[in-house]
Formats: sequence, structure tokens, C-alpha cells
Amino acid sequence: MEIYTRKNIENKADRKALTDAIEKLLQHEGLGAYEVPDRQQYQYKSSTQLVMPAFGPKYCGLKNISIHSENEQADIPVIQGSMQLSDTATGQPVATFDGGAITGYSTGALAALAIRHLAPHSSSTLGVVGAGNLGYHMVLAADAERAFQQIMLFDVNQKKREKTANDLKTLAGCKNVVVAESAEELTASSEVIITATSSSGPVLPEDKPVLFGKTIIAMGSYMPNMKELPIQLFEHLKKCVIDTRAALKVSGDMIEPIINNRFHIDDIIELSDLLKQKDPEVIGETRLFKSAGSALFDLAVAEYLYERKT
Repeated sequence: MEIYTRKNIENKADRKALTDAIEKLLQHEGLGAYEVPDRQQYQYKSSTQLVMPAFGPKYCGLKNISIHSENEQADIPVIQGSMQLSDTATGQPVATFDGGAITGYSTGALAALAIRHLAPHSSSTLGVVGAGNLGYHMVLAADAERAFQQIMLFDVNQKKREKTANDLKTLAGCKNVVVAESAEELTASSEVIITATSSSGPVLPEDKPVLFGKTIIAMGSYMPNMKELPIQLFEHLKKCVIDTRAALKVSGDMIEPIINNRFHIDDIIELSDLLKQKDPEVIGETRLFKSAGSALFDLAVAEYLYERKT
């Protein structure tokens, strides 16, 4: 069985190829052959444990991660755990991956795919709210997908946003990153906005006019008590694109507007269906992609890494 550490994954991962792998999976006629059971979630003190299985025709995956927000203070990755990739036919394990790295790369690739199909080609400015590990991956995946002239980064923790921006410039060679002093500044200056936080309240301004015409890629809020998006955003939307139907059950960003009749469930479309239509104009001028995470995308990334032998 092969072992993939965080460093191994970094050395093998081609971000554009990972985005292509997820796109190919969602466009594949055999998508119905994949089965993704509901993830199991457990709370222990201040940590959250997630158990996420996925079954495909060739491989199956089981990701087991724990999320420890207090790790930030000790400069330890917040997401800890592993993912096991096995042969579906025999159940024999073939590889084990660092779970935090798989999460970062798969989430970043999914956000980049949403940018590919939702953001107007004229978009040249990107804003990322959240400067943790996921925010870091969002910047690099988006930068690999689209040649943004400026990438603005914001986090409520000033020290974190400045450190992450510096790491992106010095370690990852992402020279077009600048730091925003507020979410308001970032929203006003960015045509495409990615949110990647664990917030329980809106991280974007509740000013309806400033939200109009934006492409928003919301990657946080994977639990009912989490929320990143202001309710006013939904008043601009003609359609909302989601990663999977599971987002309607687990994300506070989707549960609240539907329950409060601020958005109708019939106006929600899955990303796989949008890819088949190949017409982003059907979703209007203000565009929202909401992801709550899925083991399906982790499996796609793990398969790619395992089968890429060089």
C-alpha cells in the first residue's frame, strides 16, 4: 500500500489536472455508478469528526478527518486525519493519503471548476475570504485556473491574513496577492469572491447593491449552524448552483433561505446538470455556487494522484 504525505501530494498534484478530473467525473455518463452515503458527523468537546465514504466502479474511498479550530494558535493544521483508497471489487487498500491535504486540494479544485463555468471570462479580480489552509488552497487553485490580475485576501485575524498572503507570495510564487483591510473592501474590489470559513454568520456585507453582478463561490458552511452568505444575496439570484443535493440538508447557507421562503428549491441546480447544459447565462447576472463538501470529489482527487505514477 502506498502512503501519500502532505509533501508527496504537493509534489504530485497538478492543480489544473485535478480540476479537469472533477469536471470529467461530473460530465461522465457513468456518474450514476458512484454512490456517496451521507457523511457521519460527531462532536467531541471543541472538535468535529467527519467520516466520509464514497464508492466508485474502480475505487472506493473513506476519509476520516477531525477539525480542531484551536490548532491555529499552535500553528498546527486545523484539519487532521487520513483518507484510504481501496479497490472496490476486492476491498484491498491501495493507498492512504493525508486527509487535510486531500481536503485542501479537492476543495480548491472544485472551486476552480465553479470559476471555470460560472465566472464571466472578463472577470479579472478575485477576492478570497478566509486565510486558513482552505483559503490558501483556494487562491492557488483559482490562480491556476484563471489569470486574475489581482487576488485580494481577507480574514478577520489580521496576523493570519498577512502571514498567508506572504506565504502565497514567497513560497508559492503567487505575486498578485494583496491584503484587504475589510470584507467590504474585498467585496467592492472583486468580481469573483470565494468564501472559505467556518463562520456562523455572514462574512460578506449585507449591502444588497454591492452584491449585484458578483460571482460568489461559497465553500464553507458545511453544517446547519454555519453561515457565510447574507440573506440579501438570494434576492439577486435567478438560479443557485450546488455541488450535490446534500448541501440542501447540511449547509446553513441553503437551509435558511429555503425555510424562510427567500429562495425556492426549484431554482437550485446541481453543478453536474449545469455542465451538461453548457450555458451559464441561465443562472443570471449574479451567480452563486454553494458547496458543502462531498467524498465524491475527494475520491476523484485520490484516484488521480494514485494513478499518476510519476
